[in-house]
Amino acid sequence: IHHAGYAYGCLSPKTIFVTQQGRVRIANYICAWIANKFLPDNKRNAYFGTSFSAPEVRDSRDTVKPAADVYSLALLFAELLSNNPLSNFDSSPETFIAALPNVSTITKEALFQATKPDIEDRFHQAQQLKDSLKNAVDAPNDKDISSIVVGVNDLRALTVSADMPVVESGSISLR
Repeated sequence: IHHAGYAYGCLSPKTIFVTQQGRVRIANYICAWIANKFLPDNKRNAYFGTSFSAPEVRDSRDTVKPAADVYSLALLFAELLSNNPLSNFDSSPETFIAALPNVSTITKEALFQATKPDIEDRFHQAQQLKDSLKNAVDAPNDKDISSIVVGVNDLRALTVSADMPVVESGSISLR
């Protein structure tokens, strides 16, 4: 959707679903656009004020940019990799990501980059996040829009297993 010039602004577990054919769909896109443009601030904030919303989405009525969706996607991925829901965490996204158990450093770095508070410092397109996560699992790079969202098996591959060799300070060790 980003290549077509659209951005959602408030992706969350409630707005993403998978069809029986395995395709990822985003619900309520039109509702998000209407909420951003026309609702009074108190109602708009209720719609966009989730823990998955980027700071610029919560704080402004400016046109939502793809970087806001990248922010939300990274937090969705972090929640999938976590033992706890993001909504139960009262700290910054960076602290939530840093606390992810058994997640590789390179994966956390990709998630950190995607959730920087300043929109200019983070990934601007979902493809950048996807490429960074694919590098973390050393997967082939494909440009198929249908695979923009990393699958569950890809997310499992991002975690560090107990018998996986890990390079630390120039030496290889097992965790």
